[in-house]
Amino acid sequence: MNHDLGIGQDTAEFKMLTEGTAPNRITTIQFKNLTDKINTQYLNLEFQIKLYETSNVIEFVYGSFIADGNPVAVFKTATVGLKGNSNEENQLLNVNKTWSRPWENANYQNGNYQDDEAFRFTNRNIPLYGFTYRFSPNTEHDLMVRQVYSLGKTPTPEGNPQTISAIIKNVGRTTISNFNVNLNISGANTFSQDIFISQLLPDKDSLISFNLFFPTELGNNNIAVSVPNDDNNSNNSFNFGQETTDNIFAYADTSAVTTAVGGASGRIYLTKYHLNGTKRIVAVNSYIFAYPSNVGNTVYAVVLDANHNIVASSNVVTISEPMMGKMNRFAINLPPTPTDTDFLLVLRNIPRQRHFIRWTFKKRVRFEKMRIF
Repeated sequence: MNHDLGIGQDTAEFKMLTEGTAPNRITTIQFKNLTDKINTQYLNLEFQIKLYETSNVIEFVYGSFIADGNPVAVFKTATVGLKGNSNEENQLLNVNKTWSRPWENANYQNGNYQDDEAFRFTNRNIPLYGFTYRFSPNTEHDLMVRQVYSLGKTPTPEGNPQTISAIIKNVGRTTISNFNVNLNISGANTFSQDIFISQLLPDKDSLISFNLFFPTELGNNNIAVSVPNDDNNSNNSFNFGQETTDNIFAYADTSAVTTAVGGASGRIYLTKYHLNGTKRIVAVNSYIFAYPSNVGNTVYAVVLDANHNIVASSNVVTISEPMMGKMNRFAINLPPTPTDTDFLLVLRNIPRQRHFIRWTFKKRVRFEKMRIF
């Protein structure tokens, strides 16, 4: 929604077809050979809306999108989702994503968009043919492992012990009682625990923390949190990749980089770690996303103590084309040596008018690494 459509490369088509037999019929509404009318960035686009009888599933299916080839991206926002009788939280289900994020990595949210949220798209980022957003009604009994919190890279023993947490949500229509949440860590290090939850009301979530985890072997760990089988088993587990290292902290998991988050002039994004023992902080490694406007921006790494005082920083660096799409090392001048304390890291941009930089934003947490010796 939010955009007028015009005629594309061929005769525009608007068709509707109902297939199957009651009570399992499917109605398809098809839009074909169209284009976006204002500030056009697609030569041709097509999509379908599919309505499923009885199950009440609704799908948005995207067909062929042909970009106009303009080297200057047109940044647009749209509303994608379902709307009830009002703009209240339980009457809206929206899909949102950044301009750089692939369509398949969008987020779903109940409620209206906030000022900094929308479904954002450009001619440089088109959906895969046949890509589908599916909206399914809540089932009667449905637990979800909504999120797992852990370090993606952790040094041993300086990063021990770890506290792994998870958010469990009841997305079903009825209260669910007396169930276990299981943590199972496999790979270089192993650990397992069950936590009992006596009751979880509909549309409520619970943050749980497992016992302390002490990895000792270097290598990759798979952190898996799961709940029992229910009416919808597709959301019953959450896997998080972790690497036990000898000198690196990081929050992001071990999966590939998928998108980025923008930082306006003077804005900083902090990550906090806790160090057991005494080590020197000698460098911050940060992934700079391959976003054209990043070239020419100036950044530097900063280390803060537990009281948020800046204690060290790197040289100022001007971003160049070869730096984008990969990790970059920012050596710390006069490396600090913390002992048994929290510390914070940031890659900071130098404030100036219209300054904007995009750092990596992976599917779960921001990707910043710290190297210690």
